[in-house]
Amino acid sequence: MDGLERGPVEPVEPLAAVTAHVHRPHLPQDAQVLRHLRLGQPEQLDEIADRPFAAHEDVEDLPPPGFGDRVERVRRRRCSCHATHHIPIWVCVKTHILGTLGARRAVCHDQAMTAGPDGPQRTDARGARRSASASAVLRAVLDEGPIARSTIARRTGLSAAAVTGHSAELARLGLLRELPEAEPRRGVGRPHVPVDLDTGRHVAGALHLAVHHATVALLDLRGNVLVQHEEPHDGLAAEDLLARAAEILDDLLLGHAPDREPLGLGVATGGWVDRASGTVVEHPLLGWRNVPVRDLLAGCTGLAVEVDGHARALVHAERLFGHPRARESVVQLFTGNVVDAAFATGDTVHHGPRSAAGAVAHLPVDDSAEPCRCGRTGCLEATVSEGTLARKAAESGLLARPDFPELLALAASGDSAAARIFHDRARHIGQAAALLLDVLNPAVLVVVDRSVAQVPGCLPAMRDEVRARSRGCTDPEESVVATSFPGHELAIAGGAVLLDVLYDDPLGPLLTRLSHAS
Repeated sequence: MDGLERGPVEPVEPLAAVTAHVHRPHLPQDAQVLRHLRLGQPEQLDEIADRPFAAHEDVEDLPPPGFGDRVERVRRRRCSCHATHHIPIWVCVKTHILGTLGARRAVCHDQAMTAGPDGPQRTDARGARRSASASAVLRAVLDEGPIARSTIARRTGLSAAAVTGHSAELARLGLLRELPEAEPRRGVGRPHVPVDLDTGRHVAGALHLAVHHATVALLDLRGNVLVQHEEPHDGLAAEDLLARAAEILDDLLLGHAPDREPLGLGVATGGWVDRASGTVVEHPLLGWRNVPVRDLLAGCTGLAVEVDGHARALVHAERLFGHPRARESVVQLFTGNVVDAAFATGDTVHHGPRSAAGAVAHLPVDDSAEPCRCGRTGCLEATVSEGTLARKAAESGLLARPDFPELLALAASGDSAAARIFHDRARHIGQAAALLLDVLNPAVLVVVDRSVAQVPGCLPAMRDEVRARSRGCTDPEESVVATSFPGHELAIAGGAVLLDVLYDDPLGPLLTRLSHAS
C-alpha cells in the first residue's frame, strides 16, 4: 500500500545512499564518533580522533549532552587504545556509551561483534522453559499493566516467587518498571507495588518495503508508532534501497530516540519472504529474487534484524496489540499493490516450507478478465491491486494519470465514479475472504486495505459478498473486521516482526546481546 501521509519527522538530507551512509559530515562530531563505533569503522574513527578537540592536551574529557548520566569517573587522560591520539576517554568506554544509545555493535574500534545465528533470535532449549514463563509475565503486563505481581501470578498460574523473580529479571533488562502504589495500603501485609512496561528505555526499529516507497519508523514496547518517515524509492537497486533505509533509521534514532536502546530492526514486505534466512525469495513487483535482506541490513546498522512477510507481521501485531479474538485464530488479508494472506491459530502462525504460506495472489475471482503476469486472467492480485485501479481510472478519464492516492482521495471526498471503482473492488476482495473463511474457519478475518478506512461502503460490500458466498461464516459483521492500525499499518508491520521475537522470548539473544554490551 502506497501513499501514507508523512509522519512528524525532521527532514532527511537527500544524500547518495552508500556514500552518505559511510561519511556523514553534517552530523555533530560526537554523533559521528558513536556512529563509527557501532558500525565498526576504525579508519573513520581515527580520522575524527585526529581532529583537535582543544588547543591543549588537557582538555575537559566530557561526553556529549545526554550521555553523561551513565558514564562514570570520566577524567583527563589519553585513550589507551589510541596511544598517539588525544581523544575523549568517554569514546573508549564503549560499554557505557553503547548501553546508552543502543548496542548496535560491540566494538573496540577494529573488532566487530560476530554476526548472529540464522533465523529469528530465540533462546536455546535449556532456557526455553524459563523464557516461556518470563514471556507469560511480560504478556500479562502488556495486556493489563499496570498490574500487581500477585495478579500476574493468578493470571498466568505461576507461583508468586516465580513472578517476582521474572519481574526482577525483566526490570533489569529494561522491559518492566515498578510504579508507586496507587493507594496507601491499609492493614498488614506487603504493599502491592504494580509493574508496567518500561516504554522509555527501548525502541524497536521498523522498516516496511512497499512497491513505490519504504516506511521507516520507531515503535515503543506497546507497538505505538513514535515517528515514521516515508521514502520514495522507484528505480533504486535492492542494496541502495536498504542502505538508504539504514541511513534514515540512524537519523530517526539520533533525532528522536538518542537516549533509548534500539532492540533491533524488524523488516516486513510483500512477496515470498523466508523468515528463517531473512531472505526475500521473490518479490515480482520489486524485481527481487533471493535478496539477503537481513544480512545486508545487519551489516549496515549493526543491529539484530528480523525479516518476515507483511501479512504474517500484521498477524503478530493484531495478536499482540490489536483485536482480542485474533489470539484464538485469525486470517489476515492484505490488499495493496501486493495481495497476500496469513493464518494463525492458538500460539502458532503458519509459515509452511520456506515461509511460502499465504500466497493468494493468483486465486481466481469471478467477473474479472484482468490479465495477470502468470499468463492467466482473473487472478486476485491482478484484479484488485492498487496499480490496476489507478490504471483503469486513468483509462476511463477519471484521472489524468495513474495515481492511486489521488483516486483514493477522490473517492473519500464523495466522488461517485471513484467510489464505485472501490466498491466493485471490495466485492472481489469479499470473494477471497469468503473462501478463506470457509477453508480456515478463523475466529476473525482482518482486512488490511486503505479504502476500508477512507471510502464509505467498502467494508459493508466485502461483508455482503461473504454473506452471499460463505457457507461457514454466519455473522460477517463479527467475523470480517478492519485492521486495528489504520494509517500506521506499514510501520507497525515492520515493528511487529521484531516485537514478536521479544515477547515470545524476552530472555533470549535479542535482549542478552544488549545486556552484554552495556
